Amino acid sequence: MRTFRPSLMLTLAALLYLPVVQADSRNLNIDKVMGGITIPEDTVVGNLETINGGITVEDGSEAGTVETVNGGIELGDRVKVHSAATVNGSIEVKEDVRIEEGLSTVNGGISVEENSRIGGDLETVNGGIQIRGSVIDGNLTTVNGSIRLRDKARVRGDIIFEKPQGYSGYPKPPMLRIDAGVSVEGMIHLYREIRLDISEDASVGEIIRHYL
Repeated sequence: MRTFRPSLMLTLAALLYLPVVQADSRNLNIDKVMGGITIPEDTVVGNLETINGGITVEDGSEAGTVETVNGGIELGDRVKVHSAATVNGSIEVKEDVRIEEGLSTVNGGISVEENSRIGGDLETVNGGIQIRGSVIDGNLTTVNGSIRLRDKARVRGDIIFEKPQGYSGYPKPPMLRIDAGVSVEGMIHLYREIRLDISEDASVGEIIRHYL
């Protein structure tokens, strides 16, 4: 974990407490162990990393990689980041967001609002995925969560429901719901039983049931 030089502490204080920072601080990487990170509106920074705390990037700001272990991640409207990942927490992406690569979490859900574009995969283990009116260039993968696609969302990769370790069947399997106007260009891979609710007016690829 990197440590801050005294000269950087003043810059960090400005980033965290001033409403708008005019200077381009894209080379400032922020690392913490305890506590969350909040980047104010219209600010450009480098990579953001903490262990125990959430990360919020407010409207119109830019960052590199955004990573935490115990905490959620919230990306405001018009935010641009390279990627975002957490272990214990959800990831919430607002409108008009651009992410170069992907989003991943283990224990938490992922939601993406309208007019956003994700350049890579969305992955979670114990959580659902919801996409509204946005483009996902990679795959959507979950194990124990449901997936909902709505408002003309477009998935250019595959949808994958992985088989849990020690899987012995569940009384109520997760659901894949795809609304009218949604496009899934890849295939749908089911490695476990899934409830399907797919509109006749949606465009989807082949559904492959690997568990049969």
